[in-house]
Amino acid sequence: MKNGKGITLIALVITIIVLLILVGVSIAMLTGEGGILGKANSAKTEYEKAEKEEKEKLDKIENWMDKFEANDNHSTPLTADLFSFTPTDSNWEVKNVEEALNFLYNH
Repeated sequence: MKNGKGITLIALVITIIVLLILVGVSIAMLTGEGGILGKANSAKTEYEKAEKEEKEKLDKIENWMDKFEANDNHSTPLTADLFSFTPTDSNWEVKNVEEALNFLYNH
């Protein structure tokens, strides 16, 4: 009855073993330490932290602007501690916060 057509039992067993190995590796990559789910949770936490810090900075600037608008003589100082940025554009003329504040005051 051997005519060479069809799948042998050995080939079927080997295929199942290979598939089980692939499933095991995939599950380990998904859930293991440093896996995809762990990295996603870590990224979410970092994003939420950065979002909170950004909101705090924006609230601080908004409060300063409200005080500035309420003050007729504009004597409220605009200080560098209100801002934190790093220019990434090589054509950016202002290289730090102090220069940006001086530019704003003089123009």
